Amino acid sequence: MGGIELNNRFYSYKDIQDGIDPDSMPEFACSAFQFCKEWLIGKKNFILRTSGSTGQPKVLEISRAQMEFSALATIEILGLKSGETALLCLPTSYIAGIMMLVRGMKADLHLILVAPGAHPFVELKEKIEIDFMALVPMQMQHLLSGNNKKDIEILKKCRNIIIGGAAIRQELEDRIRTQCSSSTNSIYVTYGMTETVSHIALRKLNTPESSAYYQALPNVQIAVDHRDCLRILSPVTNYEWLQTNDIVEIIDPNKFIWVGRADDIVNSGGVKIQPEVIEKKIEHFLFQNGMYDFQILPLPHPLLGEALTLFIEGKENKKINLPDNIRLLTEKFEMPKAILYIESFPRTSTGKPDKMNIKNKFQNYYTSLE
Repeated sequence: MGGIELNNRFYSYKDIQDGIDPDSMPEFACSAFQFCKEWLIGKKNFILRTSGSTGQPKVLEISRAQMEFSALATIEILGLKSGETALLCLPTSYIAGIMMLVRGMKADLHLILVAPGAHPFVELKEKIEIDFMALVPMQMQHLLSGNNKKDIEILKKCRNIIIGGAAIRQELEDRIRTQCSSSTNSIYVTYGMTETVSHIALRKLNTPESSAYYQALPNVQIAVDHRDCLRILSPVTNYEWLQTNDIVEIIDPNKFIWVGRADDIVNSGGVKIQPEVIEKKIEHFLFQNGMYDFQILPLPHPLLGEALTLFIEGKENKKINLPDNIRLLTEKFEMPKAILYIESFPRTSTGKPDKMNIKNKFQNYYTSLE
């Protein structure tokens, strides 16, 4: 029998439908139980917010039918079965966490609900086995960086792990393959957004079937516009073409490689530059030297219009000549005009670096140097 486990207490979906007193529950649990009750009594439409990591947050109305299509596609492709155990450690006020709840109810899963955070396994029992979980890259990074045997064992034994919500660095991909892959688990990076009701494509990370491309889920059609930006048609888009700002390379009708975002392209002195390409070139060196979170963002520049600027979370290590090392790894026009350190990145409510907030705080950086 499926349901939700919270603080070692189990609530069946029938209990939740009948109503549970939320007064003694933490806020993250209240939103989860409230959504489930609304779903179980047949609510048809839901109001959701986007995270707002690259722009202003949006409010969207998503139908029950769209959510069901999305959930059933994931259940089918991952082979989720009634009675299996799933870990829910994402905020349930946003699409990623909400869809874990919908998958749980549609597949009759036993959902273990824990507080969203960087260390999602802290509250789990010893020797627990999870069949399915969804993580964001930050959570996976913390789990692997801690070198905790319990954490690694849980990851290795989990039959299906999906990672989404933000871009995943190559260095983290390599660590996933070497530290938590096993012959019995499948680990995927997801592609999706609130507008596509969670993911519409998966990219397998662990060997022997690791790949550079995303595989579209059943009943998803893909194409590109004149900018090579992805277009999506699916039941989750109400059978209407959804235009994205993600630049992709189409491999075949069901496969694509993600390149970067069109709205991230920087025009610096008349040269158009894709920051994600530069980030891939320098990430290995930064990771090797303990710089795990960084962003290349444009800032206004009096001569260039926009200037590439490298932001690094943490304090500067003056023993490392970072500019010279980056210069060796990049083309001349790709070299950031400045390297700025922020002790702790501002983040959205879903844990992503808040790019708009960072850029706004440093809007006058180059003009103030004159």
